Amino acid sequence: TAASTYYKSFKSSTGDEPLIEYGSAGFPRFRGTVRTEWEYRDVVVGATGIYNRGYDTPRDPVRGCASVAPGLQCKVAGNSTMDMSISYTGVKDLNLTLVARNILDKKPPLDALARPLNFTYHPFQSTYFTFNATYKFK
Repeated sequence: TAASTYYKSFKSSTGDEPLIEYGSAGFPRFRGTVRTEWEYRDVVVGATGIYNRGYDTPRDPVRGCASVAPGLQCKVAGNSTMDMSISYTGVKDLNLTLVARNILDKKPPLDALARPLNFTYHPFQSTYFTFNATYKFK
């Protein structure tokens, strides 16, 4: 499975003012996700790749930038992460799932205006695990 979003244009207005074109300032123009699963008997293993393209933000004189783009804007680097999951359904009415997020422990890029990370586009956690057990009573 693959999904992506590409913003050709981003316009906004505050009330009666005309629309202002922001281009890709402050958010990634392209975001994508790829997921695959392998199923064998009672086990399903899944892998997900997530990509956010880099973007520019207006420069804040108080905070530094990791790198500067043309026009004296802060350049926020692109970021990709990978998640893995495994589910087991071999016991009647029971589903066990283990999910590992950000398994490559990718650090998010610095976004000076988001102080210091933009949590909307980049995971802020290191590698972390969740375990879920679901039992259906009948």
